[in-house]
Amino acid sequence: MSLFVPDRNPFDCPRCVDKALENVPRDKIREQLLEVGFDDSRQNEVVGSLSGGWKMKLELARAMLYNADLLLLDEVCDLINR
Repeated sequence: MSLFVPDRNPFDCPRCVDKALENVPRDKIREQLLEVGFDDSRQNEVVGSLSGGWKMKLELARAMLYNADLLLLDEVCDLINR
């Protein structure tokens, strides 16, 4: 599954759906991915091909989309701020 597929909704795959995020607009998802470093090219990569660090950034973007009041992060590094 790609991070972002321009011609179809990435939530079309029932087993891939995060029910809490299924109504989040695609533009907001794209914006959040850009915020953590995913340029357009990287957003079209298959998730399984990403390194562990990129997968962690993907999870961080996902967590941020929940609009939680608080995120507890363990072993945060300065690379997230770039």
